[in-house]
Amino acid sequence: MSQASRQSGGRTQKARILAALERAGARGVDRTAFLGPETADFLPPVLQFAARIGELRADGHNIEAHGRRNRCVVYRLVAEPAQEPVPAAPNRSGSDAEAADVLFETAPASRSAFDPWDGDRP
Repeated sequence: MSQASRQSGGRTQKARILAALERAGARGVDRTAFLGPETADFLPPVLQFAARIGELRADGHNIEAHGRRNRCVVYRLVAEPAQEPVPAAPNRSGSDAEAADVLFETAPASRSAFDPWDGDRP
């Protein structure tokens, strides 16, 4: 076990930040809570706070940036939105499918007024 791991009690920086976000509620947490010798959880500082927030978001946590405090962005953990079922796509057949194909055809290339080319295109 590394010294940093022993100092943090085995908790990852993401786990520490997530716990702080849960405790803070609507008040939120900014990066200054994890800087300096006296962090929010009395453990070593978290120097890449925004990167850990990004990782928590990638893990599926709903975290929003909400204003500023101490010249830093304040982050809040938002309750997960209710999952609504996604309606199934309608079955396209016959004339509906043909109409959709016509709608999404690509237009022929035309010259732009901002195109510097004066000659004929190959």
